[in-house]
Amino acid sequence: MKSGLHHVRIRGKFGVVYCLVRGSVGETYINAEGFSVWSGSSFSGTTPRHSARADYRKVRIVLGKCFSYILINDTTYATVTGAEPDEYGYKALYFGSGGDCIYSPFENYKSGEAKVDLSDTEFSLAANANFSYTGDRSVTLEKVQTRKTVHFKGSGICGEGSPSVQDGTEAINIIPIVFDQN
Repeated sequence: MKSGLHHVRIRGKFGVVYCLVRGSVGETYINAEGFSVWSGSSFSGTTPRHSARADYRKVRIVLGKCFSYILINDTTYATVTGAEPDEYGYKALYFGSGGDCIYSPFENYKSGEAKVDLSDTEFSLAANANFSYTGDRSVTLEKVQTRKTVHFKGSGICGEGSPSVQDGTEAINIIPIVFDQN
């Protein structure tokens, strides 16, 4: 198999995916778009101190018979600008994640941001796709979510928004997706 566009058949319906072949291993991607923003830190010792952004044009997916999902930590087709992320801030640049460590006394100040857009794909967000914002004294999450897109902004004293799904007692950082049946 060569790298490139391939047709897949799921439940009798065809869709298009991009296969990237590396040696004997193939990885499957879709042309989803989105961005993740880490807005930096106002606290010394917190990394990264400066803002960073990752813009995605393809995301890696795993297609299963019972469960399909986006692997949010694959940055193969992401363009990262700004600070070199590490430790806490790196996770905030995963697909569908965003955050900051900027203290603001204004409750409506939301600088961490992320967007997931599956509009141009044959996939939608699964019913159990969850996007939440956590952190020390995090403020209210401002979120707009449909079956094809999610866009959120949030902030906190080291607050972070990220996708997760409950797997028993553990939250795992993936975005569950379903193949559109239309």
